[in-house]
Amino acid sequence: FRRKEIFADEQSNVYIHAPDYNLIIAKWRDDQVNGPDRARRLFKEMDQNYGNAAELKARPNIVTINSLLDVLAKSKSRNLAEECEELLKQRNTLFEEGKSTILPDIISYRSCIDAWIRQWKKDSPQRVEALVKDMIKRYSVEGRTDLCPDSDLFNLVLKACAHATVTWHEDIEREANDTPISIANRTFALLNGKNDFKAKP
Repeated sequence: FRRKEIFADEQSNVYIHAPDYNLIIAKWRDDQVNGPDRARRLFKEMDQNYGNAAELKARPNIVTINSLLDVLAKSKSRNLAEECEELLKQRNTLFEEGKSTILPDIISYRSCIDAWIRQWKKDSPQRVEALVKDMIKRYSVEGRTDLCPDSDLFNLVLKACAHATVTWHEDIEREANDTPISIANRTFALLNGKNDFKAKP
């Protein structure tokens, strides 16, 4: 890749395109220790050098974002879920403000959800359900059919609740809508009944 950069500087018929960066960023997923930092640096470099490039093929795209999210989500570090979600929100905001053409898709959301499940934090079920609710809102209100949640997505909510079983005995003693058992029951009821998403258990 660095050799290609040198050729691109020296020859007018050689160009750096987004797939060149995307492939390398995605490969850092295999290094669960150093991968996140290297992927971040590559993304920052790409955004600085080609974020406003006249050649559209060189600019970061949704594959770039999803590759970075995937690296962060699959890291051995258990504290990157918030970073994933912050990146997702940032990209949604930039698109809405007209400052970016990159619009997070269902793969972006799944990576964030996967990160929260892997993190096994006490509030992981709540964070996962909130992401799914955001998808549902964008699907229902904005007409984002690409964000229509399916059975697999709702099963990920149940998975997040299952990983939080250490708190279930506490939940029985208090009434709340945001406990893992409440979220699990609500999600299963949605799957088991009629819903707008044609999702089944």
